[in-house]
Amino acid sequence: MGKRVPLADKSIGQLKKILDAEVSIWVRNYWSEDGESVQCFTCNTVKPIKQMHCGHYIPRNISPTRYQVGNAETGECWNLAAQCVVCNTFKQGMSFAYRQRLVEMAGEEAVLEMEEKARQPFKWDKIDLIAKIGMFRQKNREAA
Repeated sequence: MGKRVPLADKSIGQLKKILDAEVSIWVRNYWSEDGESVQCFTCNTVKPIKQMHCGHYIPRNISPTRYQVGNAETGECWNLAAQCVVCNTFKQGMSFAYRQRLVEMAGEEAVLEMEEKARQPFKWDKIDLIAKIGMFRQKNREAA
């Protein structure tokens, strides 16, 4: 078995891959009411957590909102929610239904702000990615 490479020595691409996995676990667990199954954000199908995806309203290749989770205090809108494989993969994320649900939850203004944020210039920062990995790993440990 190879030597473990510290996060600081990993590339931005490698860090994003690690963070994607941590965020996916957290999001699917966050949206679960019983810790075992979760309802699809767009079609309401209920399936075991491990069979669900971490869906994005604004595609994850749009960097500024890739890891945006909602915050009631700041009014920030959710870009991430549990989605079934059908909605997330075969129906390309069901963006219309996803947006409707976001508007119901957070309001039109919050959704418009997130859409505007997605259009802003963005540069990845290794320190920020490492901090987010640590934060989501901690949240996942606490939820386990």
